[in-house]
Amino acid sequence: MNKTRFLYGLIGLHLVFYLMALIIGGTKIADSYDYLYQAENLRESGSFYAWNMNEPIKPDYFTKRTPGYAVMLYLTGSMEWLILMLQNVMSIFVWWLVFRVLLKKNVREQTAAWLILGTLVLQSNALIYANSILSEIPFQLALFGGFWFLLGDIDKPGNRQWLWASLCFAAALLIKPVMLFFWLPLLGYATVRAMQRKRLQVIWPVFLLPLVVLLWSAYNQKKTGYAHYTSVSTVNLKDYNTRLMLESAYGTRHADSVISGINAMADTASSYEARNFFIQDTCKKLIAANKGAYAKVHLKGMLAMLLDPGRHDYVHFYKMDEGQDGLMYKLARGNFRGMWEVIRSQSPLIVFFFFLNLLGSLLLLLLTLNGLRALPNQTMLVILLCLIIGYFWVLTGPVGTARYKSAILPLMVVLAGLGLSHLKRF
Repeated sequence: MNKTRFLYGLIGLHLVFYLMALIIGGTKIADSYDYLYQAENLRESGSFYAWNMNEPIKPDYFTKRTPGYAVMLYLTGSMEWLILMLQNVMSIFVWWLVFRVLLKKNVREQTAAWLILGTLVLQSNALIYANSILSEIPFQLALFGGFWFLLGDIDKPGNRQWLWASLCFAAALLIKPVMLFFWLPLLGYATVRAMQRKRLQVIWPVFLLPLVVLLWSAYNQKKTGYAHYTSVSTVNLKDYNTRLMLESAYGTRHADSVISGINAMADTASSYEARNFFIQDTCKKLIAANKGAYAKVHLKGMLAMLLDPGRHDYVHFYKMDEGQDGLMYKLARGNFRGMWEVIRSQSPLIVFFFFLNLLGSLLLLLLTLNGLRALPNQTMLVILLCLIIGYFWVLTGPVGTARYKSAILPLMVVLAGLGLSHLKRF
């Protein structure tokens, strides 16, 4: 398969899902409405509040969503067909860059093409995200853009590459708060590169990321009286990290009781800042007192991120009957028998997608691990890939899903391609 046919195949796959999105209309999940309200409020009142302002105000929603994706929706007038078209163009561009990276690293053209197209067929969640009102694809583009420029620094060292990479990562930070601490491993990598090149200039652009954090936190302080980057951090700490740890260690009833108690005490706090500090301190103490139980649910979430077939995604996209609690809900609680019962109760179409995407997840994981074969010939590139992939893998938390993997999917394909290039028959 040559470049032209690969590009036709890439565009064709995206076009099929784009048309399905417009016809079926399963383009929104609960998170989508946060972004749509945020864009609407930005348009009408200049506020980044992420919910309906005609309903009782929820302080957390002033800072629940970072501004990047809402600005994109604002600029497109929140027109669904235009947003999805733009996201498909972004996705096609990302995978074309992946293709170019693989060719640069001596992966055969045919192998690179089939690896990418095969990934998109067996991990069709990536195409669903491109056709959903979600920030996944813009974030994926910004993250891979940063990687692209750092790869350029490896191949042909240059200080400008670091500036462009940091700008891309800063854009990603404004789209998704998961990038909040990314500047720390990036700083470590920059220090290694500075020592290799004997040029400290490559380090300074990294500090653009904590600068963005400080500026947005200062803006949030003006809105809420509390200097923080996003309320999602506190909400996740309480409702996912702590709750799932408590459920794993003591059962659902005990977890409900403790979380209800935390909420009740938090509601008596004298300010929004005091409320958040109380929740954070209480949850951190609970996790510290149950380190083993927390480690268990966190590791389970990391495993789920890599292997999740994305049932929730295609059930919503194809507007299927979701039925019972999702597989990740069962997995997070260690209810493996319940997971099997969920699968058995689904329609044949859902079961087909489930096993197709599960197969794709397993194959990609094995191929990605095979990418370590590129050592020691591509040492810095493998380190860079592992650094970015590892950051998102560790930070996925107890509830790991295929959606969280979308950010690193192109990077996993690059690493997989490096491994294939070291097998003679490829």
